[in-house]
Amino acid sequence: MRAGDTILVHAGVYKYNRYEYTNDATVNRTTPLDGTYFLTADGTPEMPIAIKAAGDGEVIFDGAGNYALFDVRAADYNYFEGITFRNAEYGILAGTQFL
Repeated sequence: MRAGDTILVHAGVYKYNRYEYTNDATVNRTTPLDGTYFLTADGTPEMPIAIKAAGDGEVIFDGAGNYALFDVRAADYNYFEGITFRNAEYGILAGTQFL
C-alpha cells in the first residue's frame, strides 16, 4: 500500500477466527492470536490511504471479542468510510506518537 491508495471492501461480515490461524494441524492452536489487523502504511495529508465500503451493501468487521480490530498507531493519514465495527473493545486503536 502507498499514499493515495483506496481499498474497497465488499458487502459482508468479516470475522477473523483467532483460534484457527493456520491450515497446519500440527501447529499448536491452544493460544489464540489477538485478531487485530495492523496497518503500517503511511498516506499523506494530500493523499491519504482510504479503506471504504464498496457500495454494494453493509460492511461489518466483527472482532469476536478481541481488544482492537485495527491498530493504526504505526500508520499516518489512513481513514475508514462506511464500515461498521463491532464486538471489540476498540474499533481503531490509535494515538501513539513516533511508534
